[in-house]
Amino acid sequence: MKNKKTEKLTIYKNRLPLISWLILPLFVLWLSTNYLIGLTKPTEWQNVSSKTTVIHTYEDNPQIAPLKWNHTGLVTLWFDDAWYSQYSIAFPVMERNNFKGALAVPTNMVNGDSYMTWPQIERMQYKGWEIDSHSQSHDCNVAKFDSSRIKSEIEGSLNILRQHNIISQNYVSPCGEVNNEMLVEIKKAYLSHRSTDDGINEIPVKNPYHLNIYAVEKTTTIREVREWIKETDEQKGWLIIVFHQIGGGNDQYEISFEHFLQIIQEVKTSKLPVVLPTQALNISI
Repeated sequence: MKNKKTEKLTIYKNRLPLISWLILPLFVLWLSTNYLIGLTKPTEWQNVSSKTTVIHTYEDNPQIAPLKWNHTGLVTLWFDDAWYSQYSIAFPVMERNNFKGALAVPTNMVNGDSYMTWPQIERMQYKGWEIDSHSQSHDCNVAKFDSSRIKSEIEGSLNILRQHNIISQNYVSPCGEVNNEMLVEIKKAYLSHRSTDDGINEIPVKNPYHLNIYAVEKTTTIREVREWIKETDEQKGWLIIVFHQIGGGNDQYEISFEHFLQIIQEVKTSKLPVVLPTQALNISI
């Protein structure tokens, strides 16, 4: 005769397979539920209201470190349109020189032929670049825009960037075209607006909604770039150099790889700090 203790042990052992079959499905269900909650739960950034709000300072973008200005000239290297050549050619060169740039993205062009993908743009932000809105469609004919189209281009592009966890604080008008109604909408949602007018910006910036630039063209000489840098150094101002495609094409704004390297070398030789737009915009005396 088996004693009671032995009988209980035998019963327990016989029940183990049954208990296991009951526990395992429950455990899998618990894991699946928590995984789905994690997927559907909005992140802190995604949970922001779709209503656009003004982003005033770099503190609203923790990825951009505050700048201690030593009263020298500053340089920003800004890349328009999110061309793939900017990612495959310019980005590695900038990394080697420890430079961070700004990228103006027309959201409808992302994933298109010759343009970057969203993961590439997100990687650039992760690496310390500042990503800015360049409208949705990159349509320069603003005269035909009604109020709905203006909101779509300006606020719509911001919301699309937000969906990709991209913090956009500055707006770049395609071709520099802007009207009064557009400026009103831009000021509601962005820290600044970049024009296409030539010139060096004063520090502190007096009018952040009309930033001057120098756009690099195929015909731009290194002597001209040196003059821009020299003027920036003398005025202790802010120089914005704008690039487009980098390669061997015939477009007015497409420059060669060698040309790009020469410009980067001139900036490096100048020893002027290379900064992000928001860093320069937040300088005050």
